[in-house]
Amino acid sequence: MEVLQTEYDIPDLRVGLFVTLIKGGQLRGCIGTFLEQPLDQNLQSMACAAAFNDHRFPVLKRDEFDELRIEVTLMSSAFPIKAEDVEVGRHGLIITMGHHKGVLLPQVAVDHRWDRSAFIEHTCIKAGLPAQAYTQSNCCIEAFEAVIVGEEN
Repeated sequence: MEVLQTEYDIPDLRVGLFVTLIKGGQLRGCIGTFLEQPLDQNLQSMACAAAFNDHRFPVLKRDEFDELRIEVTLMSSAFPIKAEDVEVGRHGLIITMGHHKGVLLPQVAVDHRWDRSAFIEHTCIKAGLPAQAYTQSNCCIEAFEAVIVGEEN
């Protein structure tokens, strides 16, 4: 794979991140990792994955590049949280129960104007669980905080 040179100085950080691709105001790809690898490595691999490996969308084509808006969500480490302590707009969520796992970024709840309950329930649904699964004692709720960086085109 060709490594593109950049005109930007990328900080020497080890951080998990998600890359979100938006075309015409609609999601076009979003993939990330919680592995705290060097920023430049995670950024390159997740950008490629969002463009070419998000199974929800066809592979991105070259003629779409100019129409994209790109968001990079830099994430803190995840920490356990109680449902009543989740703050919409501040926290992203990870719901885990058995082999099921769902992740929603903080901006998803804001964009959809969800309240706390709706955010948690939609994260359960994303995990393939019933919406109320978070009320079960064997369901793990974790949160993370994020910094969102975006650039048009």
